[in-house]
Amino acid sequence: EKLLALLLCAMLCLPVLALAESAVDTYTVDFDDFTLTLTEYDVIQRASTKVSDQLLAMVYVNYDESNATHDNFNIVWCDYDNTSSITTFPSAEAYGEELLKANVAAMESVGFTVSNAKLLHARAEGPIAAFTYVTDVDYSALGLDLVLSQYQMQVFYTLDANNSYVFTFSSATMEGLEALAAYMDAIDFK
Repeated sequence: EKLLALLLCAMLCLPVLALAESAVDTYTVDFDDFTLTLTEYDVIQRASTKVSDQLLAMVYVNYDESNATHDNFNIVWCDYDNTSSITTFPSAEAYGEELLKANVAAMESVGFTVSNAKLLHARAEGPIAAFTYVTDVDYSALGLDLVLSQYQMQVFYTLDANNSYVFTFSSATMEGLEALAAYMDAIDFK
């Protein structure tokens, strides 16, 4: 939906790069409530069933198995309005700070060391909310000698009181995150 992409551009104050119409082949993946356009270089893993608060799909963008890190995004479906709790906070920024704390706690609970967590942008308007943040993550818990910055954007999109989605985009660079944001323009809600 073009409106969603325009709103994200305004929220993030970042240039959003559209999927280029070039020699790259694209294909469409159909979900119950939307379709998603991917390129031939993207790899998608999908859950066999849609279960609330569980991973519905994981997409590795321009996947190259020789890279140590992979820009990616995941999609989680919720059987409730995932933006309604934002109104219980004094501002979108306050909600974003709590969201960031919860994300850091989740990473630390599985053994990652997280530092320098910072909320970069927060915006909520109607059925859409977006939060962008950066953290430094030590991946020693996975047996990797790797510490790097992780840029993330979470977009909450509510269709109705019993149906919403969370899209989480992750990259090792801000430029990579900006490119990932273009995939919101590749989502067409039905």
